[in-house]
Amino acid sequence: MKKKCPMCKGIKPLQEFALDSSKKDGHRSICKACNTTVSSRYKRSAKGVACEGRHYKAVQKRIEEDESYAQRRRDLVNESTSRPEYRESLRRKANTEHGVDARKAQKAVEGAIKSGELQVPSGCSRCGADPGEDKLGRRKLRAIHINGYEPENHLDVEFMCPTCVNRLTKVERLT
Repeated sequence: MKKKCPMCKGIKPLQEFALDSSKKDGHRSICKACNTTVSSRYKRSAKGVACEGRHYKAVQKRIEEDESYAQRRRDLVNESTSRPEYRESLRRKANTEHGVDARKAQKAVEGAIKSGELQVPSGCSRCGADPGEDKLGRRKLRAIHINGYEPENHLDVEFMCPTCVNRLTKVERLT
């Protein structure tokens, strides 16, 4: 299919016209070559130069604002993480129930499994599914300390598949 360009008066194939979804035939009314001529003439005109300058200034201002915002955020993060109170809170958090006590309980379970005192079942204790093994050949079942991390409960665990563990943590979050 062909179309006539009103500027150069040439009859050209549709591929020579830029796409424009607002037009009836889906293409601009002037050909690409004429469009290039018109746009370059506009850019060289006083109005085009002024418009391009405003656009350039606006873009530069936006870039500077973004950079200053990013720098303020970096400064804020660096300031908050370098404070001694922040470091102390991290240390305290590491020594809470889910820190040192949990690691001790996990080590106790690992030792009991290695020594044969604790047997890993073939399936999940909740749903009975066999989740299989990971890439290293280890079972995907996780030992979950239901009754807490106190030393007397170190070996009181349920072996669950990842799906049941996720369900359990969702229920705990809701309650």
